[in-house]
Amino acid sequence: MVSGCCAAIDRRAQGLVMVCPLFSFVRPDKRKTLFPQLIRDRVSRMRGNESFTLQPFNAKGENPAGMGGSGGLGGMEAYNLMQSATKLGHPDFRNRITLQTYYKLAVARPKELLKMVEGMPVLMVIRELDDISSPEEQKEAFDSLNTPKTMY
Repeated sequence: MVSGCCAAIDRRAQGLVMVCPLFSFVRPDKRKTLFPQLIRDRVSRMRGNESFTLQPFNAKGENPAGMGGSGGLGGMEAYNLMQSATKLGHPDFRNRITLQTYYKLAVARPKELLKMVEGMPVLMVIRELDDISSPEEQKEAFDSLNTPKTMY
């Protein structure tokens, strides 16, 4: 999805390839518990404290926002990938994010930005059994594009 948002803003792009893009970051059933945490953390930060950090996915493959297949196969896949990167000691990988990252994801509207992609060919790869990003939502976003496009 990052490449899609960049292509919507930067007119230098000559084409766009998106592979299993993720469009929704906060599940509706998680909002009631996540949003009060975000507010408490923001108030704490305004008082000069460091932002609360946590692993993007816990050992059950879950996260507070319910994003990325949280609590299912996709969440476990993400957790295992991040654990492997940690164990392998990749120098640029940090298995921690701030709670405020979930706020930024909650207010992100990538499907709206995607509508601004124009004048370039788009290839979107949609995995039929995607456990992380809803294939139906990906197809809906693909259908909204008003540019030459191919879905695989």
